[in-house]
Amino acid sequence: MLILLRAFSRHSHGMQSVVAHAVMMRMFTALSHHLRKTCAQDCELYGRILGIAAPWRVERVELQLAQGEVHVYLAHENKLEWPCAECGASCALYDHQAERQWRHLDTCQYRTILHVAPPRSQCSEHGVRVVQLPWAEANSRFTALMEGLAIAWLKHASQKAVAERLRLSWDEIHGIMERAVERGLARRKAEKIPHLGVDEKAFRKGHKYLTLVNDLTHNRVL
Repeated sequence: MLILLRAFSRHSHGMQSVVAHAVMMRMFTALSHHLRKTCAQDCELYGRILGIAAPWRVERVELQLAQGEVHVYLAHENKLEWPCAECGASCALYDHQAERQWRHLDTCQYRTILHVAPPRSQCSEHGVRVVQLPWAEANSRFTALMEGLAIAWLKHASQKAVAERLRLSWDEIHGIMERAVERGLARRKAEKIPHLGVDEKAFRKGHKYLTLVNDLTHNRVL
């Protein structure tokens, strides 16, 4: 009898192990499915928030709680040709630069950072050029939406105040402002200005002055 009980016990223990293993596999499968679904939803959400369109897509999203950051990784479809950044001609893909980062508008209280390895095209006329990226200007470390927010705030506050609010350095804010001025000057056309205002403004220490020329009719600095 004792032998039979021991055999039954071993058999029951084996059955319990099989059942436990089956339950764990079902739980793992369900968790994996949930994580894949959640990841796909996160990618779709940030794709819509960023306005990412083909051939670009959001590959994955990482939340780094300790650093207070959201990292969004972008990738592109297998595209053999890209427009030249200089002339717009369709060119063959040459290679990719090393991964770069762009600061985007915050997600709630978390800094949001985009990651991508920019592709380079090979133009027969202009040679190898980095393709124009839809979310940022060339040589900028901020998305267009981030720079737009900074410029909107700079209309009402100092560079120091805006830098502190956006958690940027004074140099970064100043760079954003300079790029905005360059864009505005590039769009400006020659025109007649009937009334001009000229003024001098001291800056820093010592006898250092700026000459300001204003369009009095439209209330703007020229």
